[in-house]
Amino acid sequence: MNHRTLRSPLTLAVLACLNYAALAPAQETPDAGNETDANKQKWLEKLSKDDRAALDETLGFAPAKFTDDLKWVGGEPATWDTLIGRVVVIQSWTSASPAGKRWPQRVGTALKDTPPSDLAIVALHTPEGAAEAEEILKKQSPPGNVRVVIDATGAFCDELGVWKNPVNIVIDRNGAVRYAGLNTNGLKQAVAELAAEPFDKSKLAKPRATEKSESESQTKAPDAKFPPTTGSVRSANDIRGKRAPDFYVDKWVTTRPNAEGKVVVIDFWATWCPPCRASIPHMNQLASKFGDKVCFVGLSDEKSDNFELGLRKHNLKLRDFKYSLALDPKDTMSRVINVTGIPHCIVMSKDWIVRWQGNPTSLSAETLQKIVDADAATPAASGASAGKKRGWTQ
Repeated sequence: MNHRTLRSPLTLAVLACLNYAALAPAQETPDAGNETDANKQKWLEKLSKDDRAALDETLGFAPAKFTDDLKWVGGEPATWDTLIGRVVVIQSWTSASPAGKRWPQRVGTALKDTPPSDLAIVALHTPEGAAEAEEILKKQSPPGNVRVVIDATGAFCDELGVWKNPVNIVIDRNGAVRYAGLNTNGLKQAVAELAAEPFDKSKLAKPRATEKSESESQTKAPDAKFPPTTGSVRSANDIRGKRAPDFYVDKWVTTRPNAEGKVVVIDFWATWCPPCRASIPHMNQLASKFGDKVCFVGLSDEKSDNFELGLRKHNLKLRDFKYSLALDPKDTMSRVINVTGIPHCIVMSKDWIVRWQGNPTSLSAETLQKIVDADAATPAASGASAGKKRGWTQ
């Protein structure tokens, strides 16, 4: 059984389904033309109740700002200031499946007759398969009218309400999300409709109020209490102060821990690695000291049989570990961080922001205690997309 994430949002209920009538924009917009509401229902792709509900929350508002951690392929990063005045189509996709790979080509072909002066197409790669996306793009280039951006962490996808099923979001010239989750025929008609509307800078769309913006002032003060980041990070990308990528486990070797509302320590290691084995006593000391206040996980990229063989070879037993153990042979999380040497450890506060990073033997009880104390003063719902009921960063 696969488990995507450790954090408390797992305990939240899923989004309630919103009415499809939400296709109509929340703010004043020009006449939509001759299409009736009943006909526009036929434009919709068949999506799950939760996927539709998450997308519908964005309708009528300005889309979320492009996050700083996005990787734009083959060009400079786009901003909404450079796109305003054109219709924008954001199409999510993944290179992790044959069907997912085809979406940039499919959308680019469907909208090839709309000139670039009227339309911008952004193919948004979700975190699923993000580590291999650039290599695949070298073999399968998108159409010339499509820009590709990779969201390895899922922070931007979460803000848009984008999950694993490929979906599109259509934004009008004034920067308002007018449609979401359309089928190919509906997408072509929607773009034609919106391209015919004039740009009116006096009617620019406003952003949707989110829990992040409401709690932002509350989180600034507690953030100042976290230990400052000092020194450099070796053998991985430095993600201190940033949201950690989604935590993924292929198999729990020990009982799955309860990480709700806790600081989480993840140690990337393997049984074959001497420095990793040498760090076990230190990790055990920390786990014993902090008990149930901190969730410790040792995450190995070994396959199950190799992991068991490694335990036996080095005379290690599960009872020797005072913390939880899990396996992910695909390196789902460590690839995003670009871990090139183990052991490597990251410490996240309950809002999933990385507060410490480095070799686990360098993580002192004093530093961890400061993180725990600061985390206790941080609102439980802080951090981007914390209000969402499910998502890449939850």
